[in-house]
Amino acid sequence: MYDIIAKNYSEIFPLDNGFSESIYKYYQEKNIKPQNIRILDVGCAVGDLSSKLSGYGFDIVGIDLSESMLAIAKSKICGQSNLKFEKLNMLDIQKLGKFDIVICFGNTVPHLKNKKEIEDFFISVYNILNADGIFYFEALNYGEILNEKTAYFPVIETENFIFNRSYNYHKKNIVSFEIKFKDKKLNKTYSDLINLFPITKEMILNLLKRAGFSKIKYIANNIEKKTFMEEFNINYEAIK
Repeated sequence: MYDIIAKNYSEIFPLDNGFSESIYKYYQEKNIKPQNIRILDVGCAVGDLSSKLSGYGFDIVGIDLSESMLAIAKSKICGQSNLKFEKLNMLDIQKLGKFDIVICFGNTVPHLKNKKEIEDFFISVYNILNADGIFYFEALNYGEILNEKTAYFPVIETENFIFNRSYNYHKKNIVSFEIKFKDKKLNKTYSDLINLFPITKEMILNLLKRAGFSKIKYIANNIEKKTFMEEFNINYEAIK
């Protein structure tokens, strides 16, 4: 699916620099040099966030399964020894050693097939984190999506493309995610659909606790604004 939008990913989903800046300031206040902090970016896509974090000096490893995304990500490595990308399933992260931070944005967690896989992933994250390590991730609030049975994102349109996304609830534990991408210059439309596991906030909190995390926080993004992403997207922070 994501190979369709790889070339335009950064334009469709522009990077918000707020997160990387906050991580840098967090360790700056603790008088810890970024060079001593190792971060794993799970579902790194085209590597925009990984690249930004490496610019602060953090030691970054980004993983993804899309070869097209990774090719673009690797093109952003300009001689840095602290930035690495590789193709790896998120269930195999224990092969990569220890980290101080694990991040997993872009609604990546629900791409796992079922509750068991998500629990296994959370356990793996816990195991690879150093003491006081932090797990940051986001997931859509599928409790709301399941109530509505369907959800549509705002259309993203530029002079080069039109991008549509929608979620549809079909049966128990299955939500289909469909994208349609129109290349205006080529006058071609591409579409694809994948099934996601609609994990709810309550499930996530329970699985994080079962994995061993005890300090857990979550926040919905600017819920008062009521746009789709802001109303339904939830950010989580879990500390080992």
